[in-house]
Amino acid sequence: MAKKIESKLDQFGATLLEMDAQHKTLAEMLAWLKEKSCTVVASTLSRWLESARSQVSQERLLNLVASGSQQCADLEQAFSKNPAPELETLIKLFKVLILNLTTRAEADPKLLQLADQLSRTALEYINGQTKARFKQTELEQAERKLQISERKAAAFDAAQQVTVNSKLTPEQKDAEYRRIFGMA
Repeated sequence: MAKKIESKLDQFGATLLEMDAQHKTLAEMLAWLKEKSCTVVASTLSRWLESARSQVSQERLLNLVASGSQQCADLEQAFSKNPAPELETLIKLFKVLILNLTTRAEADPKLLQLADQLSRTALEYINGQTKARFKQTELEQAERKLQISERKAAAFDAAQQVTVNSKLTPEQKDAEYRRIFGMA
C-alpha cells in the first residue's frame, strides 16, 4: 500500500469534510481556507476532497465488515449453545432486516437496493426449500409405490406356487391364499 503524502489541507480535514457534507461549494471552501491563511487551487482541493471521501467511505466499509464479522462470530457462538433457528424464524429475521434497511434507505438509496437483493435472496431460498420438500415427497411416494408393487409381486408369486402345487387339498390351498393375501 502506498504511503499517504501529507497535505497542508489535512489539518483542516474535519472542517472541510463537514463543509462538504453541508454541500458547500469549492469556492466557499477556498474562501474559508484563505481566511485561515491556506491558499490552494480548486483542483487541489477537489482532489483532496475526493481522496478524503474515498477514505471515509473505505473506513465506513471496513467498520461494516468488522461489525458483520463480529455479528457472525456472535451468531456462531449462540448456535454452539442453542440449536440453529427454524426457517420461519430466519424469515422473520429477514423481514425485520429488510424493513430496517428500507426505512434507512431514505438517507442512502443503496440500502434500498440492498434490501431488495436481500428480499430476492430470501425468496429464492424459500422457493428452493419448497421445491426440495416437494421433490422429497415425490421420492417418498415413489418409494412407497415400489414397495407396494414388490409386495404384490411377491404375493402373486407365492399364490402361483400354491396354484401349481398339486399336493395341497382345495381347503389347504384356500387357507394358503388367505394367509398370502392377509385375509386370515
